[in-house]
Amino acid sequence: MSFKTDMERIAKNIGSDLSDLAKAVKIEVFRRAIMNTRVDTGRAKGNWQMTEGKPAIGNIENFDPSALGQISDKALTELDQTVQGISVSYLTNNLPYIQKLEELDAMVAIAVLQLTEIIQESARR
Repeated sequence: MSFKTDMERIAKNIGSDLSDLAKAVKIEVFRRAIMNTRVDTGRAKGNWQMTEGKPAIGNIENFDPSALGQISDKALTELDQTVQGISVSYLTNNLPYIQKLEELDAMVAIAVLQLTEIIQESARR
C-alpha cells in the first residue's frame, strides 16, 4: 500500500478531502521545522521559504526573532497562502550555515519523524 493510498483512506474515513488533509499535514511539518529553528538574530528562522513545484533559490532578507518553539504570524500566513494540497511543496533555507544548524538541532528531521503524529492530529481536526 502506498503513502498516497493510506492518506486517501484516512481522508475518506474522516470525511475529508485528500487535498485538504495533505495541505494540513504539509503546513504542520513546515511549521514545526520553522518553530524548531534556533534564534540568535532571527535570520535563520526568517529565511525559510515555502514554494510549490520547485525549491526556492537564494536568500531573503527576512528576520523572525520569535522565540524557539514559536512562529511568527507572517510565517503562518505565508504557509497557509503558499502551500497547496496535492502538489510538491518545498520548505527551503539557503543560508550557508543552515546545514550546520540542522546537524546540531535536527529541526527538519524532527518534524519529519513526527509525520505519523502530524497525520493523526490533522485527521482529527
